[in-house]
Amino acid sequence: MIISFYLPQFHPIPENDKAWGSGFSEWHNVSQATKRYREHYQPHLPGELGFYDLRLDKTREQQGRLAKDYGIDGFCYYSYWLDGKVILGEPLERTIRTGFPDIPLCLCWANENWTRAWDGRETQIILEQKYDTDSLQEYCRYLIQVFSYKQYIKIK
Repeated sequence: MIISFYLPQFHPIPENDKAWGSGFSEWHNVSQATKRYREHYQPHLPGELGFYDLRLDKTREQQGRLAKDYGIDGFCYYSYWLDGKVILGEPLERTIRTGFPDIPLCLCWANENWTRAWDGRETQIILEQKYDTDSLQEYCRYLIQVFSYKQYIKIK
């Protein structure tokens, strides 16, 4: 089974608006990429779907169709649990609610603090991972809903 990582950062959210400015999404970073060496192809701009918005059912449906056309069997959604709540969960939640895209899925827990730098350092924390009992129980309740989705990938 071939599973593609699915990054849910391609739509605006209030937390990003507060940290980076109104309307920020990962598209800002993609379009601002610069070459690091002569043959480096940057910025690597989107293809046929353009600068899509993952809140749109049509976008996610098109992504699922493209994935299947190119031999992808499922999506592994990054799951962010920060500051005691799900962040960037709307694309996954809409997929579960609508069935678009019609492709199996699973989760990857992105369990690190959200900082102002994308270098793994713990300086300038925007949203913090919280591991207290109440917070983790709440996240587990969320995960149980996701795990019970009819298309959730299970190893038998």
